[in-house]
Amino acid sequence: MTSPQPPSPLTNATASEWLQSLLSDPANEECDLDSVMDQVVSSEWTSPEEFFAFFREVSIQLAQSACKEPNTETASLFGRPIYYGLSMGSPYYMLWEKAFLSKNPSLHEAISTDGWEVDLDASITDLELICLIPLATAYELPLFEQLRNHSLAEIDEPREEFLGYVAAMLGPGYYDGTLPVEILSVPSSKLASEILQDWTQYMDLWVPEVIETFLDSEYADDDCKQLIARVLKGEDDVDPEGWEEHRDEYWEDDQIDNALSLCL
Repeated sequence: MTSPQPPSPLTNATASEWLQSLLSDPANEECDLDSVMDQVVSSEWTSPEEFFAFFREVSIQLAQSACKEPNTETASLFGRPIYYGLSMGSPYYMLWEKAFLSKNPSLHEAISTDGWEVDLDASITDLELICLIPLATAYELPLFEQLRNHSLAEIDEPREEFLGYVAAMLGPGYYDGTLPVEILSVPSSKLASEILQDWTQYMDLWVPEVIETFLDSEYADDDCKQLIARVLKGEDDVDPEGWEEHRDEYWEDDQIDNALSLCL
């Protein structure tokens, strides 16, 4: 059976109408959403503006649907659940990467979160368009499964930027699932430094087992070690009283000494 082909060149309207018509037809019940999205993303577009209109529509749908229930595969698009997930290599990441590489100013358009069925921090009234797919990804499982099985062996600039946005979405007010410790195993010292810069944003990671494992890994460079040592010694100026409480609850003196020795 010949797979359905989108019209070419595409506009946002023709891409959306084609997908909705295809996915709503009972005869296409077994049609794979990821495969057809792959075709749409790689198709010729009439203009960058039309591509961005489609990127905007998809990004909002993914973010709204994925945020409804943290840490579960709940994202959907055009009424069809996404089973492949919002992981690296998925058509949704490829859509994000294509938009990111264009450096189009539209990436920084403010998208209102008013009316979303998710408890974001009250101070968060809108998010940049480029943040929406990373936000959705932070609420999903597939990317973190890839991190757990170490299938992200190499990291280039778009992936580093993408994971940087994902990490930003894991802070308080955005994501209320379980913090994946595997985020520190991404082969990017730049990303690790960003995560460790403010320990209060990733408090769940600042426990002996996680910090010692990270310090003993190939991902901990001198900058990361210096950041960790300052916090462990109480020299960091980020919420020193909060760190004392956290240290008393989770750290023994010998664990502090061992972690500091790994920072040398």
